[in-house]
Amino acid sequence: MSAENKIIQIVPDRNSLIDAALTTWKETAAEAIEEKGYFTVALSGGSTPIPLYQKCATLKKELPWKDTYIFQVDERYVGIDHDDNNYKSIYENMVKPLGIIPAHVVRVPVENNTAENAARGYEDAIKEFFCARNIQFPRFDLMFLGIGGDGHTASLFPGLTSLSERKRWVVSVKNDTVNHERITLTFPVLNQAKHIVFLMSGKDKAYQVVKVLKNTACDLPAALIRLQDGIVTYLVDKEAAWYM
Repeated sequence: MSAENKIIQIVPDRNSLIDAALTTWKETAAEAIEEKGYFTVALSGGSTPIPLYQKCATLKKELPWKDTYIFQVDERYVGIDHDDNNYKSIYENMVKPLGIIPAHVVRVPVENNTAENAARGYEDAIKEFFCARNIQFPRFDLMFLGIGGDGHTASLFPGLTSLSERKRWVVSVKNDTVNHERITLTFPVLNQAKHIVFLMSGKDKAYQVVKVLKNTACDLPAALIRLQDGIVTYLVDKEAAWYM
C-alpha cells in the first residue's frame, strides 16, 4: 500500500473519532450513489463502533438510507438474540431505530446449523447481491474495521490458516483464544474495498496500533490490509496513539 492511499488521522477522543468516521461515511456514500446509484457498507462488531451506529440512527434524513445496503465484516456463531451476536448490536443501535428494511441488510445467517454453513450461506448471499448487479467479485464502497489486542482484524487472527485463504470470500474460524466460532470476510474481499476505515480507540490498543502503523515489516493481520485500488484511513484517538 502506497503512502498516497494511506491516511493516518489522530483525533483527541472517541467522540472526535466517531465524528470523523461519520464524515467519511457521508462522503463515500454520496460518491458511490452518484457513480452507480447505491452504496454498500460492511460493519464490524465490538464496542468501538457502537457510538457510530448510534449517531447514524439520529441521521434519518441526512444519510441516504434508501440507497444504502448494509453487510457484516464478521460475526460470532451464536444465536441472533445472543448478547455476543454482532448483528444484534448493529440492529438495536442502528437498523431498528432507522427502520431499515430487511432487503437492505445482508447478514450472516447464524441460524444455519454449523459455523461453516453460516459462512457458505453468507458468501452465497454476497454473490447473489453483486451478481444481480453484474459484478463478479465484491467491491464494497466502505468498510469499518478495528484492531484487537493480539493484532487481529475482522475475525482474522494471528497464526491461523484463514490468513492465507485466497479463493473463498467468507470462512468460518476457530480460535482457542476467543469465545465462539467466528465467520469472517477474507483478505481477498477486504483488500478489494474502495475505502476502509480503521477505528482505533483506547490505550489497551496502543501497542498494536504503533506496530501496525510504524513497522513496515509487521505481519499482524491488521497490517495485511493492503488495498490495490482504494484508500485506508486509520482514525486513532490519543489514547490509542500513546506510543506514536
